[in-house]
Amino acid sequence: MKKLASFCREVYHPGVHLYFSLNWYLALFSGLCLVHGRPFTLGPDALAVTGTLFLVLFYLRIIDEVKDFDYDRVFNPSRPLVRGLVTVKDLQTYLFVLIIPVIGLNILYGGTVIGLLAVELLYAYLLLPVDRLRPIRENVILNLFVTYPVNILLSVYVLFQSLFQWGEGVLASDWSLIIAFACAFLYYEFARKITWPESQIKGQRTYSDALGTKTAVAVALGLATCAALLVTVTLKTWLPLLLLAPLGHGLSLLRRNKSMALSGTAFIGLFYGIVIAAGILARFDLRFHLLVGP
Repeated sequence: MKKLASFCREVYHPGVHLYFSLNWYLALFSGLCLVHGRPFTLGPDALAVTGTLFLVLFYLRIIDEVKDFDYDRVFNPSRPLVRGLVTVKDLQTYLFVLIIPVIGLNILYGGTVIGLLAVELLYAYLLLPVDRLRPIRENVILNLFVTYPVNILLSVYVLFQSLFQWGEGVLASDWSLIIAFACAFLYYEFARKITWPESQIKGQRTYSDALGTKTAVAVALGLATCAALLVTVTLKTWLPLLLLAPLGHGLSLLRRNKSMALSGTAFIGLFYGIVIAAGILARFDLRFHLLVGP
C-alpha cells in the first residue's frame, strides 16, 4: 500500500483527478438532461459514476506508465517506473485490483453498462502490446487514433448509465454531445503537446513535430471551435458560444512562441463549467428566457 500511495502522489494526484472526474460527469450529465428534457437533479448515482470515472482514469494512467517506459527513460527519467519506485509487476497487480471496484460500483446498472466498462478496460489493456508496434509507437497521430477511443468510451458509459437510470433510449443528439465532448478534450490533448521549433527536443513526441507547429495549432483551434459550435447546436443555447472568446488567446500563439498548455486547461474547464451552468439555469426555468432564441 505504501508503494501505491507514493505512486499516486507522483502520477495521479487524487484531489485533482477527483475534481476532474466530477466535472466531467456533471457537465455530460447536465448536457444529457438538456437533450432529454429532464431536470438537472443529482442523486446517489452521481457518486457511483464519478467514482467509476476516477478509478478508470487511474487505470488508464497506469497503462500509460507501463507503455511509455522506454520513452520515459530518455525524456522523463524521474517517472516512478523508470526510477524503480514501482515495478511492472506492481502496476499489473494494481490494474487487476481496480477492476473489482469499477464493476462493483456499476453492478446494478445492467448488462450494457457493465459490458461498456469491460470493453473499456480490455481495450486499454490491449494497448500495452499494440503500443509495441513501431508505427503506432513512433507516429503520434496514429497513436492518438488508436488510444483516444478509451476517452470516448468513458463518455459513452456515462450516456448509457444515465439512460438506464431514466429508462429511456438513445437520441441522435446524444451522439453529437459525445462528439462535442471528444473535440473539447482533444483540444486539451493537442494544446499540451505543441511546442515551437526552437523548443522541440529531438525524438520528443509532439503534434507540432508531426504536423508542424502552425498546422498543429490550427487543428487544435479547429477542434475547440467544433466543440463550442456543436454543443451550442445540440443544447439549443447560445451560452457555449462564450467558449469562442478565450480561443483568441490560442490564436495569438500562431504569432508568438508561447505554450498552449494553459489555454487547453482553461478551455476544458470553461467548457465543463458552461455546460453545467446551462443545466442549472434550465433547472430554474431560465434556459428559454435567457439562453435560447424563439
